[in-house]
Amino acid sequence: MQEYKLITCIVLGKIASETLEKLKSEKDIVTANKIKARGTSSKTSYKMSEVEILTVVVEKERVDEIFEYLFYLLEIDQPSKGMMLQQALSKMTSYKLPKI
Repeated sequence: MQEYKLITCIVLGKIASETLEKLKSEKDIVTANKIKARGTSSKTSYKMSEVEILTVVVEKERVDEIFEYLFYLLEIDQPSKGMMLQQALSKMTSYKLPKI
């Protein structure tokens, strides 16, 4: 049975849709989703900010490659751009789109 991991990215701004398209076209990944949320931190003087949460399910063998790709694509290496994390998934059903 194939093992998978979940990469979660929380980013400021509206870049998740563009990122989903790049994941599909450049990395052949279609197991991704985005949602919008609002949140705050003590560094923003409790001002609510809109963020996007991007979740990507990746095969365990590719997780480091995709994590690094997203890290630089989303500019997480820059201050206050967002955060990322990854976690193991206990169960996952394989999802493949047919070639049309």
